[in-house]
Amino acid sequence: MKCEDENLDIFYLYYLRRPDKIDPIEPEFWQPFYAGRGCNSRMTTHRREAKRCWKDPSLPRDIKVNIIIKLWEQGLDFIEEKILVGLTNDEANEYEREFIAAYGRINNGTGCLANLNDGGDGNCGWIPSEETRKLWSEQRSGEGAWNWGLHWPEEFCLMIGDIHRGKVVSEETRKKQSDAKIGTHHSEETRKK
Repeated sequence: MKCEDENLDIFYLYYLRRPDKIDPIEPEFWQPFYAGRGCNSRMTTHRREAKRCWKDPSLPRDIKVNIIIKLWEQGLDFIEEKILVGLTNDEANEYEREFIAAYGRINNGTGCLANLNDGGDGNCGWIPSEETRKLWSEQRSGEGAWNWGLHWPEEFCLMIGDIHRGKVVSEETRKKQSDAKIGTHHSEETRKK
């Protein structure tokens, strides 16, 4: 999760809820099976992770992914729901700890959440190792990737082009993009394409 500034009020708390069980605290809602904090599109990463694991059963699965896949196998789907928005990083961490404590965790026998820890530790600013980056790259590319063979509709491509056309990129951003590419080389095959 990459967030520009941990002091900005850009964080949120969210639940993943399952339709086959009732919330033990708020019975008018579906039961949450995961509580998280995030910014940007963090909440939607769980669905993508589960799709990859469903497509490739050899990938490692955690409790959360197993729940999602079992729901899909039953013809059900979960929902992603933002509970609190406009939080600082510290506030989001604190609320996450409180929500996980209230519902409890499956892995330690205290409740219904698939969270693997008590929360509140966040990973903003975390930089993955080269080994981790390589593993991600292998999982996300080539014929085994979840999006292999998928193509965006032409109308969508045109719409995205219209959105970005005319945007001015700051010199600072250009410098960062340039620095990020230092030392990278395209293969001969890529150059020909």
